[in-house]
Amino acid sequence: MVRSYIKKHAGNALTEDETKGVLHRITTSGISFCKAALTGLSKSTLHRLSHKINQSDQSSYKLKRNLHRRQTFTPEKEKELALYLIVAQKLNHDLTPRQTRKLAIIYGKANAIEMPLPWHKNESAGEDWFAAFLKRNANLSIRKPESTSQARAPAVNHPVIDNFYDNSQVLLTKYNFLPSELYNTDETNNPTVLDLPKVVAARGKQGTNVTMLAFVNAAGRAIPDTFIYPVKKVNLKKMVNLPDGFIPLATLSVWMTAELFLISLKHFVSQITCSPEKPILLIIDTHISHISWPVVEYCKEVGIILFTLPPHTSHVTQPLDRGLFGPMKGELKRAHSPYERRFTVDNIKAAFAECGIHPFNRFAIPEYFFAPA
Repeated sequence: MVRSYIKKHAGNALTEDETKGVLHRITTSGISFCKAALTGLSKSTLHRLSHKINQSDQSSYKLKRNLHRRQTFTPEKEKELALYLIVAQKLNHDLTPRQTRKLAIIYGKANAIEMPLPWHKNESAGEDWFAAFLKRNANLSIRKPESTSQARAPAVNHPVIDNFYDNSQVLLTKYNFLPSELYNTDETNNPTVLDLPKVVAARGKQGTNVTMLAFVNAAGRAIPDTFIYPVKKVNLKKMVNLPDGFIPLATLSVWMTAELFLISLKHFVSQITCSPEKPILLIIDTHISHISWPVVEYCKEVGIILFTLPPHTSHVTQPLDRGLFGPMKGELKRAHSPYERRFTVDNIKAAFAECGIHPFNRFAIPEYFFAPA
């Protein structure tokens, strides 16, 4: 498909008002289509447009469509999608062209929009659509992430972290969140077979990984959510010794998906109180499943403000990574209930304090984390 087609004979193109003026002269003055065609429009075009304009209100009728007849999204939908991309970029979640094309089909499904069959087959919008989308939205462009301007420094550097705390302070000041309204969520993989001393044995698999998604808030509360198993379907009879409140989900990939995260988010909301009038803040990393279009729309409806961490900084800015997941995995070899032992009120509060989220402290991250930068 030609993406930059230029007409060989553009002619003297008339504006919409000028074209309507010519059509008005045809209907009122009775001039022929041949004479009217001398203005720059062909006789066949004038004949076609005259039939359409006679059947409608001439003052409101538009001769030119706002979109191509085969265009998938309306201009309004494309503006909404473009605005989402801009907001996501400002929140440290830069989407690549491939991720944007995948987002397009998710957005189309969420809005029940008819899309081309190849989109469904590839689970992604086409390259031609993406190229045309950029042309129709001049405020978007493809460029390298700004982190490379720090002389290829690691992600944990003062400009990035300072910007993270600046954005945090703006939200905390604007909404005046209580500690019980500051949440963090993330997933971690836990082995079903623990790492024991090596022995001689037959070849084969010794276990699989199970993904746990957890929610915690700055008041020290842990909200049970989901375990994700690498199976087609969960056998509830075999689900024993799950921590209270957790629900089991299944996926062959064992990794978190947008669909599973939305289910998990709804389970989380059923255990807390939030509304658009009294929202909560949910701190997440930049995994694509966490900010898919259905997830963002659902959060708007129920009153959840999503706040993404800077890329590749969760080991110092995320409470779950900073003070909870690591010690919990260390407990796996020594205890059967590491979740209850590690996710205590004091440990959760300490994790938020170490990251400087609550109490707010932009100098909470020790200077040695910045040494590689």
